[in-house]
Amino acid sequence: MQSFLQQEAIVHSMRRLGNVRNRGVELSLGYKNTWNKFSWSSNYTFSANKNKILSLIDGYINPVTGEEITKDRMDVGGLSKARFILKVGGSLGDLYSQSDLLRDSNNKIYVNADGNVAVNDKADDIYLGSVFPKANMAWRNDFQYGNWGTWLPSYCPFGRSRLLCDSSRS
Repeated sequence: MQSFLQQEAIVHSMRRLGNVRNRGVELSLGYKNTWNKFSWSSNYTFSANKNKILSLIDGYINPVTGEEITKDRMDVGGLSKARFILKVGGSLGDLYSQSDLLRDSNNKIYVNADGNVAVNDKADDIYLGSVFPKANMAWRNDFQYGNWGTWLPSYCPFGRSRLLCDSSRS
């Protein structure tokens, strides 16, 4: 078993855990006009980014033990059986489940005699989706009259399991 200091030495000496390719685009459009003491500006931004894990730790030498470390899968945390797992070919935001409902021979969800659904907690990684949106949209309007001003921002990520928009005022 490694001591805390040995584990810290390993964590702080791992400088490169793999290679990730990021590709994306960002577009912005803005407008501003002033009429006497009143001014209005509006800005719209659209962005999209996609990342792909090209490789993970390969041939890393543990500075404490001298052991060579190579990984094609890394569990980087999560909550219970929902885990963020890095895999070659996947993306940084991929979420997996390691639990599944038990199924009968007809692939239907198994319900026992008491009416309870059974769970398989040793399932292989089941891809749930990415926590990162496929695209983001933001729109901001600024209003000013003399020395007084306010703004209205809106933000919308697209491409998750549901469309979630957030608007707020200052």
